[in-house]
Amino acid sequence: MIKEIELNQKAIRDAVELEVRQAVLMLTEAKESLFSQEKNIEQAKESLRIAQLNLSEGMATTLDVISAEAAYSQAQTNYAQALFDYSVALSQLEKAVGSEIQTPNIEKE
Repeated sequence: MIKEIELNQKAIRDAVELEVRQAVLMLTEAKESLFSQEKNIEQAKESLRIAQLNLSEGMATTLDVISAEAAYSQAQTNYAQALFDYSVALSQLEKAVGSEIQTPNIEKE
C-alpha cells in the first residue's frame, strides 16, 4: 500500500512537471509570435505610409492604398490574436504552477 501511494505521488509529480514544461513552451512560442506580429504591424504601417506618399505623387493608385490599408488592418488583427494567445498561455502557466506570474506590460497597440 505504501509503495502504491509512492507510485501515485510520483505519477502526480511527473504530470505536474509535464504540464509546467508544456505551459512554458507555449508561453515562449506565444511571446515569439507576439514580437513577430509587432514587427509585421510596423512593416505594414510603413507600407501604408509609402503607398499614401506614392498616391500623392501620382505613382500609385487608390487601389494600392486600399490594399496597404487592408494589410495594415490584417496585421493589427494578427497582433490582437497573438496577444490573446499570449494571455492564454500565461494563464495556463499560472494554473500549472499554482500562482500568479508577474510579467512586463507587453501590450503595444
